[in-house]
Amino acid sequence: MALRAKRPCGTPGCKGLRRPGEQCPRCGKRSGRSGWQSDKQRGDRHARGYGNDWYKARAAKLREDPLCKRCLRMQRTELAVEIHHIRPFKGVNDPLRLDMANLESMCKTCHQAATAGTGPR
Repeated sequence: MALRAKRPCGTPGCKGLRRPGEQCPRCGKRSGRSGWQSDKQRGDRHARGYGNDWYKARAAKLREDPLCKRCLRMQRTELAVEIHHIRPFKGVNDPLRLDMANLESMCKTCHQAATAGTGPR
């Protein structure tokens, strides 16, 4: 059986080469979605509060505010592609989950910073 060719590791900053599914000899990480829990542990999108009603509210917010709010505050114009909960919701029945006043349109970069807890507010 032929071995698959080695490819770049994929871990930021690592210059190692590895085969798919193998551990990198330089950084020790494996390929795949490392760091993510499986859906069995964290539940599917409906259990986490992102069912069809969420996608309808998300689409309505993007129609209402098509530009990234954080970028606008910094005098930049960027198309919003994500919706961020200003105050986190605590479950499927929490009214904050679909409250339009609690949702903010953001570009991908601003949403990643907001989710990580970095960047301007």
